[in-house]
Amino acid sequence: MHLLVVLEDRISDWTAKGEILEGYFNPDAAFETITVLSLIADQPDPNALARLCAPAHCLHISAAIDRRYLALSTLGLRYGLLSRSMRALKARLDVDAPQVIRGYGDGLGAIAASILADQTGIPFVVSLHTTPDPLIQSRYLGFRDRIWRQLAKSSLSRALQNADGIIAVYSSI
Repeated sequence: MHLLVVLEDRISDWTAKGEILEGYFNPDAAFETITVLSLIADQPDPNALARLCAPAHCLHISAAIDRRYLALSTLGLRYGLLSRSMRALKARLDVDAPQVIRGYGDGLGAIAASILADQTGIPFVVSLHTTPDPLIQSRYLGFRDRIWRQLAKSSLSRALQNADGIIAVYSSI
């Protein structure tokens, strides 16, 4: 089976923080192939990527999306306009389409996974890794991150409603 993991994080940042866990994207070795789609520019260490996907064969695609341009061109991350702007991502998957899509986190990864699922008919799940807490977010998120989350709120809500499943992964690494 082939899994597509869609994330807004940089795996290279995870490597720098020592957050690379064996088989993290492949619990119980359920998948033979895993494609990791990094929405923002990233060139992760191939060994780190292999460990995250172990024992599956792994592929990496860096979409290198500019968040500022995306927000402006979609009039504040509106779902319909995001869907149009992400058609190029679908074209990259047509060669070897996955059987399942996993949107990682409560942000653009979940939204992009939902859009790809809409466009392809492939089932998708969202894995949430934090418990939303507006007080903590207001205290620790920077101004840009708070604006980004506010813009994404409506599209994220739609993505979560459309998900075939939601996985709550609240314990820390």
